[in-house]
Amino acid sequence: MTRILSPWRGVDDHAAVGVLAELADTATGPVIDVRSLWYGLVAGEIRITESFFSLERFYFVFSPTAPLRHRPPQRHFRLLEDVLTGSSQKAAAIDGRVAFSTVASACKGCLAYMGLTTLPSKISPLLNLLALRARDRELTVDPRVRQIEHADCQFSILSAPRCDAPLAYRLSPAKYEVTRLLVEGKTHAEISAARGTSPRTIANQLASAFADLGVSSRAGLVNRLLVKMP
Repeated sequence: MTRILSPWRGVDDHAAVGVLAELADTATGPVIDVRSLWYGLVAGEIRITESFFSLERFYFVFSPTAPLRHRPPQRHFRLLEDVLTGSSQKAAAIDGRVAFSTVASACKGCLAYMGLTTLPSKISPLLNLLALRARDRELTVDPRVRQIEHADCQFSILSAPRCDAPLAYRLSPAKYEVTRLLVEGKTHAEISAARGTSPRTIANQLASAFADLGVSSRAGLVNRLLVKMP
């Protein structure tokens, strides 16, 4: 199990993560519509309380919560949806007729409301997946949602195969590795440290990978990997 689990919370309990992954992969509880998770997050009925990944899958854990005070306006959630489903923040600002800074602050506020206090560049592709399904986009991966009762706790686990796995067959080994780490949420500096190469080399490899795939950003890459092309 490769783990970064909850980088915004600092949780580092490998055993607990193994239990969660096993529950997600073996549970036989009722299957839940993926879109309902997005609507539950927007309504403040659930929050993301854990995020982790293995070499094969990404995972989110959702826990029920009482609606929080100071819910962001609905238009802010629409801006976040725009960004998660492929628009740049600049494009979302133009389409929404708001300032660029408004988009940035709106996304930050909505993410915090959902339980995520990390940088947008570190958010799991599963959040993009939820926003895409909320807009009825067809996906390249088959997500699985299970409602689980364990140790007197009730929660839901969303898991999906890694959307970056097919890149192993489309990119050189070096470009695939840096792209995989980027999708996991690592910064250029973190990728550089993990690979033992300079940040300039990482930037060049990512730029070359983006050119090969016809994208210009991590968000664009994630959406290209998740959305089934007609």
